[in-house]
Amino acid sequence: VNTSLGDPEDAFFARAGDIPVYFYLLGIPPEMTSYFVLEGVSTERLREKLVAEGWSGDLPDPSKGDSVGLQVTAMGWSWAVWIAQMVILAVAVPASFGGDGVPAEAAWLMQDRVLIHGRPTPIMGIVGKLRLLITLYIDDFVVVTLESDEDPSSVGASLRIRAYIKRRLTQLGFGCHKEQGGDLLRVVGVMVGGAKLEVSAVEEKQWLAVEGTRE
Repeated sequence: VNTSLGDPEDAFFARAGDIPVYFYLLGIPPEMTSYFVLEGVSTERLREKLVAEGWSGDLPDPSKGDSVGLQVTAMGWSWAVWIAQMVILAVAVPASFGGDGVPAEAAWLMQDRVLIHGRPTPIMGIVGKLRLLITLYIDDFVVVTLESDEDPSSVGASLRIRAYIKRRLTQLGFGCHKEQGGDLLRVVGVMVGGAKLEVSAVEEKQWLAVEGTRE
């Protein structure tokens, strides 16, 4: 994250959140269920097993067919990650999808503030410009801001924006947990932040950093 143009006195803050059981909440149209049939699982046998185990929820109906199909996005499906990424982008950055009535706390959430693979990293340090970066990775999100006493609207911005994203998730039937925040943040196996704004692997993940790099 390029902060070289900013004031050294600016404060770095990051706020993170995670969507629990995300893929189990991403339903697929009923007409697509036949493409995700579970091999070797019959409706009748599954019903018998659930009854034997005292299952209190809905039971499969053998009269509707012999096979069982998924009604949620299968994580092993090649399109699953793309769908999940598009959904969280639509939730977190409604302005980029032409949404109307975006509240004040979301006015900073534009697509050019999102960290996207293969695109230039947003520059956060230009005085008088938007100093916000948001990362969205499937079921995780992080809001990073540079805050300055000279810009009152920036103070507490990361907290307000995360609260907005959390409200959006709740309104659409998703949840939010694993909330973290501060000037040092652990996200996806790395440490982000600190006085020098460094990114480094946490101790138990350092072997991945070694295995995943080449001289």
